[in-house]
Amino acid sequence: MEDVKRVRLLEASIERTSVKRMRDAQAECLKLNVQGRRGWTDYLVIPPNGRLFVIEFKRLGEEPRKLQLYLHKRLLDRNLPVYVCDNVAAAWGVYLRHAKLRKLALPSWF
Repeated sequence: MEDVKRVRLLEASIERTSVKRMRDAQAECLKLNVQGRRGWTDYLVIPPNGRLFVIEFKRLGEEPRKLQLYLHKRLLDRNLPVYVCDNVAAAWGVYLRHAKLRKLALPSWF
């Protein structure tokens, strides 16, 4: 039972540290908790340049479940980048890649 708590804390620790770091870099990080729908990613991240992506946090070496993979594919089919990160460095690298992308231009009618 103690090992189960330790595993959960490890994933939660990776998530908490990564999200804090991205928020400190001016990103909006929205925890996704979709009522009645299992398998959704953990966070929707909106960097200052507006290039959205979603991120799934896992403990070190853990893989997404089948339902999560199915939903990841659905999001990717809609051109929303999906990342699975099992450590803080990986999540920070994803953020930096997206933060360096050109800022999205608003449509002329906006």
